[in-house]
Amino acid sequence: MTSRIQNFLKSGLLEKYVQGETTKQESHKVDDFINQHPEIKEKYLKLEAQLELEAQIHAVTPPEGVLESIFDVINKKSVSASKSTGSIIHSWLAIAASIIALVFAGTALMLYSHNKELLRENNTIVEEIFDLRKDIDENNNKLDDIVHAFNKLNNPETEKYVLRGNSRAKNLKTVAYINASDKSSLIDVVSLPELSDEQTYQMWANLQDKKINLGTLGTSNGKLQPVPYIEDVLSLSITIEPKDANEFETSENSVAEIPIKSREN
Repeated sequence: MTSRIQNFLKSGLLEKYVQGETTKQESHKVDDFINQHPEIKEKYLKLEAQLELEAQIHAVTPPEGVLESIFDVINKKSVSASKSTGSIIHSWLAIAASIIALVFAGTALMLYSHNKELLRENNTIVEEIFDLRKDIDENNNKLDDIVHAFNKLNNPETEKYVLRGNSRAKNLKTVAYINASDKSSLIDVVSLPELSDEQTYQMWANLQDKKINLGTLGTSNGKLQPVPYIEDVLSLSITIEPKDANEFETSENSVAEIPIKSREN
């Protein structure tokens, strides 16, 4: 998250916007942030949902000071009853009124407490809904990547090349998928024998007059990894190099190599 977005969120302008307290100029500024930044839009939708839930719950909250008003009534009735002629009926009426007022006060306080708890729970639900939506979006993105990779692998123009390790790396296996038509290359690092902390596996594209480093190989956990597509490549190779190695492959370090078909073939 950029400092510009962080400063905007800290300004409290988004909260004012949700509550309808921004000026016309401030509203335009907030609209721009919401339209340009997905994280701002998500925060806005969350605030809007929380405000709506809070409004619904507060709609049944007892008026402020209701308990004080009820006890005022009780006290007045008690004083009135004590100053009367001592009529038993009036005394019983005062007692009954007091009991009813206390029951009402208790019920009102219980409802108020219950509604506050509902508000807290609903805010939690809003958070969970947005987390779930984020998970769904992430899973959809992963699914799109899988479908894209599947289409690549099943494209008739895609050639498959399996690099297997020699005696220096017997369990090494890496699969390369190269499509010369759309100029794309993917690799699947199936297995890599463990190396010392000072060594790495490097992949190379070998051309007629030079070798191009395609990067360091690491375990892919079953994920296809894109690598640069190189025109006119004659073969692919994998070497074991020191971590601070130069950019030139040496045949002594090679542990796997496979020729690549030319487009004419």
